[in-house]
Amino acid sequence: MANTKVLLKVKSGPGELVGEVERDLVGDQIIFTGLQFTEPGNYVIEAIPSNNEYSTIEYEISVDKQPEVIPQDNREDTDETEEISGERPVIAQIDPPKIKLDPLEYNAEVDTNSIGEMVQSIGYAPFLYYYGDQIPETDIKSLNLYYDGMIPVISVTFLDTKDYVRSNPPLNDTKFEVFLTSGSKYLKSIHLKFKIKSHKELKSGKYLFKGTLDIDQLYQVNYRSYTGSSFNIFRDISKELKLGFNSNISDTNDTMTWKNTGQVYQQFIYDVVRHSYISDNSFLLAYIDFYWCLNYVDVEKEWRRDISTDLGIISRSVTDVDNGGGKQIDRLLLTNDPAVNKSNNFIRSYKFINKSTDKSLKEGHFTRIKYYDNNKKQLLEFDVDSLSSDNENVMPLKGSPTDGEKYKDFFITKFLGTYDLDNVHNDYKYAEIQNRRNLDNLTKVVAEFTLPNPNFNIYKYQKVSVQIYNSTITVTNDTYIDERISGEWMVIDIRYKWSKGSLKQILTLSRKELNKKHKEKDVPVIEETNNEDNSQINDNPNDSTESPNSVYNVGDSYTIQGEDGSFYKITVEQVSDNGKDIVAKIKEI
Repeated sequence: MANTKVLLKVKSGPGELVGEVERDLVGDQIIFTGLQFTEPGNYVIEAIPSNNEYSTIEYEISVDKQPEVIPQDNREDTDETEEISGERPVIAQIDPPKIKLDPLEYNAEVDTNSIGEMVQSIGYAPFLYYYGDQIPETDIKSLNLYYDGMIPVISVTFLDTKDYVRSNPPLNDTKFEVFLTSGSKYLKSIHLKFKIKSHKELKSGKYLFKGTLDIDQLYQVNYRSYTGSSFNIFRDISKELKLGFNSNISDTNDTMTWKNTGQVYQQFIYDVVRHSYISDNSFLLAYIDFYWCLNYVDVEKEWRRDISTDLGIISRSVTDVDNGGGKQIDRLLLTNDPAVNKSNNFIRSYKFINKSTDKSLKEGHFTRIKYYDNNKKQLLEFDVDSLSSDNENVMPLKGSPTDGEKYKDFFITKFLGTYDLDNVHNDYKYAEIQNRRNLDNLTKVVAEFTLPNPNFNIYKYQKVSVQIYNSTITVTNDTYIDERISGEWMVIDIRYKWSKGSLKQILTLSRKELNKKHKEKDVPVIEETNNEDNSQINDNPNDSTESPNSVYNVGDSYTIQGEDGSFYKITVEQVSDNGKDIVAKIKEI
């Protein structure tokens, strides 16, 4: 096949075609991305090859008017919050935050001709505010804004050329603020206040500050009980902490009395999430974002959401804001295509890690859990598997595609001990393992993507599309697009890093399955020899008319290892006539 370049040219139409309009033909395909028409209307486009062995082709294209951008709602504070009900297909704001920070003042100690340029660049370099004064951006040597568990934290190194720190050294509960601009008036910028957890004077006049989010109550020990579903108590806690509340769910099926017996809010929230439950087709996580909101997310619901029409605000540089830009709407597609290297969708570099085998060897393909209910006199047993996609074009990372029957034998057993479950919701213990199992499965494959132009459209536990291009065509990678890595990913972490005069965004993305290559899609998979459903979706035994104890007989003994590594011997001493109740002796060995 002869080599050729293909040039796209407007033959007729109201405007021009801009972007990288000439590309090489690779194999039998050519892909143009990042192209823009300057005016809406009807166009005739010519695809002109540089090699005379190919013919020129014409295309008719209709370009619609750019949709109107609606700025994010800045609602005024109100004592009454409108109740929101119904389905929430995406993570949306239910209650706005009550925390309001005063606008930061900028020290423009320069000539008047350059003030405008400096003001426009605020936030592209971190804006650091300490004791009422701004640390010059040229003094900031490094900054890392990231999550420690569910809370935003920060680490910043800077020079003290103005003697702000020497004249006002940090005391107990001293604060500092950070501002990063989104590059568009239609997207929220980051403005956070931190408590200085530690500070250190380094060599050459540098200081290192480490801070955690400034919410006093978040770190206080509390004694209180909440009655209701986890969804409703998290909404109440958000109001207590003056945080906003975001979610993609309407409620959870885990109503009970949740007791905080001397834990800080952070630990209490974590414990409630561990035992939260909607259904066997959901699992939940919570975190506080960079915008003062508590987010409570059904991760599986987001994972199954159709994102083919997701759009985002495209910003490219400081000049976008200067020219009234930062309002262009385009598909939210992260890519390493050089044609979009000025866009906030551009991936400069990435690292790919497949931990599926390591996790399977440690945790098996599913978990068999057992615990003894003191109140019901029942030894309960469940098989808990992670949720899998029904997409035939992906490869579930649960053993080899040819494993067949081996899948059923590759599990681990956990004995959770004895519990009195009379005062908790029906799925309290089951939910603990289900949430953990699904989170472990979600992180089997992880990739770290570095964006040189931060994309403020993206938030944690959002599903995004990624398209990775191969730099060269090889025997193993015989297509221009990397079919294995490209596809849909889940954002599980977001970091902002300032160093050497530039701000970049580092995204950690994960997925529980890998795409099949085009060669693999037609290869048959060895099916299991029976028609049993191995999804491990279990009915709650407390709602069943048949007791799980009907499978046990007097004298049966079991040796089980608990989560702490200890071994227990369980001996069945008595089984009721209807098989509903048993009496068992449990002894640590």
